[in-house]
Amino acid sequence: MAKKILFIPILLSTLLILTGCGAPSLHGTYRGHLNLIGTKSTETLAFNGHRVRVLKNGVPAGPTGTYVLTGNKVTVNIDNVHTTFNLVNHQKALVVTDADGIKALAKGTTYHELSK
Repeated sequence: MAKKILFIPILLSTLLILTGCGAPSLHGTYRGHLNLIGTKSTETLAFNGHRVRVLKNGVPAGPTGTYVLTGNKVTVNIDNVHTTFNLVNHQKALVVTDADGIKALAKGTTYHELSK
C-alpha cells in the first residue's frame, strides 16, 4: 500500500514534466527593414508554435512556413525559401545570417520584436 502511495505522485510528476518537454518555439512578431538592390521594403514575420507567416499591414500574406529553433539559430522555410537567423538580445531580435536567392542580400538585417 505504501508503494502505491509513493508511486502515484512520482508517476504524475513524471507525466507533467514530460508533457512540458517539446521542441523549443518562438511566439511573437518581428519586423525587419530590408534594402535589396536599392529597393527598400519592410517584412514582418509572425511566429506561432512551429509556424511562421509573413504579414502585410498586419494581415497574413502568402503561404505559411515552418521553422526550426536550435539554440540561438532559427532556420525559416517559407515557400521553399530558406532564411537563417541568429536570435539575439534575449529573443528580442533576429539577425539574418544566411538566405536563399535575392534574400541573401539581406544578410546582417535585424528584425526587432514588436511590442506584445
